[in-house]
Amino acid sequence: MWQLIWKDVMIQRGSIIWRAILLIFIVIFGVSIEMPAFIFLLLGTLIAGGSVIARSISRDEGNHTLLFLTSLPVSRKDIVMARYIGTLIVMLVTMVFLYVITSIVMWTWIPIEDFFVSMGTALVIVLGVTTLLFPIYYWFGYDLMRYGGIA
Repeated sequence: MWQLIWKDVMIQRGSIIWRAILLIFIVIFGVSIEMPAFIFLLLGTLIAGGSVIARSISRDEGNHTLLFLTSLPVSRKDIVMARYIGTLIVMLVTMVFLYVITSIVMWTWIPIEDFFVSMGTALVIVLGVTTLLFPIYYWFGYDLMRYGGIA
């Protein structure tokens, strides 16, 4: 299972530069219009989390990874669990990156309460969507997700 988690994290590394540029832009824009820190921390984390989910599903569909993974001696339960953990790892790294960038741009440390409120809310939302999408994708496949209006 650890190899599956490593694979998911490595798939996400290709978009790290673009995601970092987008997050820096969101932070600079939020600070320039004097938006409260927890709002653009929440917004940046939600955008990054959504891109993690979309990229992993589209990458799997483009490379036919689902067919390959289901032919391995690994259960679908382990595959989905590896996706959850991989998404969580990428989200935690994104949160730390956002906190550091926001603190640098604002020239002060953000109150830790704001950080935990915004990041906790974003984690609940992103992991909730992940909890719904990945089992449906691995159970029914991308076509039924698309026809069902989920993706």
